[in-house]
Amino acid sequence: QPDGSWKIYRDIYNSNVPTDTVAEPATDVESETEAVNAIWRENEDSLLAGDADRWIAQWAENGVQMPPNMPPRVGRETIYTAVSGFLSNFTYTEFVIENEDVEVNGDLAFARGTYAAAFVVNEGGEPTQIEGKFMTILR
Repeated sequence: QPDGSWKIYRDIYNSNVPTDTVAEPATDVESETEAVNAIWRENEDSLLAGDADRWIAQWAENGVQMPPNMPPRVGRETIYTAVSGFLSNFTYTEFVIENEDVEVNGDLAFARGTYAAAFVVNEGGEPTQIEGKFMTILR
């Protein structure tokens, strides 16, 4: 709309739905959010341990990672190669992921939040601090 608001434009409604149809149970967003948080804790812990094998176990075989200022990494093997290469040269000293929002739709969940981390070159030096935001789709 000219004022920036949204209005219903088209709506498809099926009036022939049988009356004995059972509605799907509502998603327990709290338990789903806890499950996503468990993934983030494992993500943090595995990176802090420098364990690329443990970290990649969280990824679907056809996962896609889209790092900033780089082409997408498509597939678990490609993602693993990049992360294991990083972990062979750097050590994370801090890593914290915070959910700000989790939405569940069927077998997909959408998580949005922030992260903060610090890492050092394995040969020594001052830590590099990074922080950012993320949007992740989980299946």
